[in-house]
Amino acid sequence: MKRALAVIVVAALGFTAACKEAGTKDLGEAAGDAGSDTALLKEANGAAGEVIRNASDCPVARAAIAPAYEKLDAVEQDLRTEAGRVTLAALRKQVDRISELCP
Repeated sequence: MKRALAVIVVAALGFTAACKEAGTKDLGEAAGDAGSDTALLKEANGAAGEVIRNASDCPVARAAIAPAYEKLDAVEQDLRTEAGRVTLAALRKQVDRISELCP
């Protein structure tokens, strides 16, 4: 449920950013950028979510941290909107926090 809500929020943010960027792009291209970012962030959210869900079990969380960072780094390369980059930064901050709690 939380994951679905996060994806919906990201999609809404992405579409809002796409509309703001529409001044320099046509609306179809901006909407395509938002859709692309939504799909990429769904993957990133899944990887970060694995770390977040297991925050209370440090050995399991530690095992998920490196793959999460790899996914976040890979997704960062392909993001097209500012909203996508902001959302990714928030996910990375959550993984960073748990990484500090579970060294």
